[in-house]
Amino acid sequence: MASVTPSQTWGLGQGLPSDVHVELKNGWGPRSDGYRLNCVGYVSGRGRDYQMSILSRSFKGYSYGQTTVNRLSRIVFDALDQPLR
Repeated sequence: MASVTPSQTWGLGQGLPSDVHVELKNGWGPRSDGYRLNCVGYVSGRGRDYQMSILSRSFKGYSYGQTTVNRLSRIVFDALDQPLR
């Protein structure tokens, strides 16, 4: 998971700072009811160290699903910068 083809670095690695280490594996495929997009991996750097899986189904197609997974990844990364209460 540490060596991913550049065209497949969406998901956990998309939009994160370049000094953050990401290892990931993405999977996707068409279904009769839309697209299934999954992402699993490890993120470390900038005070964070976590594993995450995103399992999704997009009724609006691959691009919409990929954008959604990317945004979820960034929301979690940003949220983990806040102290736990």
